[in-house]
Amino acid sequence: MLDIQKVHSFCEAADCLNFTEAASRLYSTQSSLSKNIANLERTIGCKLFVRSNRNVTLTPAGKYLHSYFKNMLTDMQQTLTHARELNEGKHGFLRIGILGLGSIVEEISSIFLNFYKIHPSYSFEFIPMTAKETRDLLISRRIDAVITNQQDLALLIDCDYEVVLTSNLVAIARNDHPLFTKHAAPVLSDLKDYGFVIISPDFSPHTYRMTHKVCEVNGFFPKIKVTAATLFGLMMNVAASDYVAITSECDSRGRNTLRQIPVESTDTVNTVLAWNRNNSSDALHELIEFVRVL
Repeated sequence: MLDIQKVHSFCEAADCLNFTEAASRLYSTQSSLSKNIANLERTIGCKLFVRSNRNVTLTPAGKYLHSYFKNMLTDMQQTLTHARELNEGKHGFLRIGILGLGSIVEEISSIFLNFYKIHPSYSFEFIPMTAKETRDLLISRRIDAVITNQQDLALLIDCDYEVVLTSNLVAIARNDHPLFTKHAAPVLSDLKDYGFVIISPDFSPHTYRMTHKVCEVNGFFPKIKVTAATLFGLMMNVAASDYVAITSECDSRGRNTLRQIPVESTDTVNTVLAWNRNNSSDALHELIEFVRVL
């Protein structure tokens, strides 16, 4: 029988590949962590780590079980949360993935707030994720729906969506960027000499390609200096450096340290609520119908 505490210990160690750091995260000692992992290896009959004086790596079995166990722990936490809410009188539980939103956009948050007012017996769990995680979790129906860019759903099968927000593209730079001393009202082509930070293709393939496309249409190739793993990382890079970026207007809205630069482009970003059409959840169907009549 698997011991959940030992599984948790293994996942922490596999996440950071450093037993000292993993023990610190678990508020444990390194010797206790090593003992838990050794016991787990005996229980399942597999060696999970290769340890040397310099580093720690996962064995092939360790890599496979790391992914499986992380999903198992997530499912267990979700199941326990759902059970507690049912015990408190809730009747529905929706897991919503969030991709591409740098801040809580009023138009998006109001959809869920107004739905909740009509259906107070339903509850939400909002989960930040990358485009790859979105694809995997939607296909497997491990999440009920996702708020994402329509264009990042192009390769997904068995998925439907409703557009909930359309936004124009803007370039962004920090308020005191040297650009603004040279140009009182800069346009995109004025950014050609500055370094760009862009989203990684894993986070949003469409947004990654779109930056290149929009710059090329305006007569230059962007000088890519940094690739950010999340939208928050992109915003922080822009706010703390001379880097510039292209994003949707709604993502950069309300950030007082950043200034928007208009982008003349036919490209717009459609934010959608997307779901797997094979998901039979009653709560999901209620949410879909609610969004469709907005």
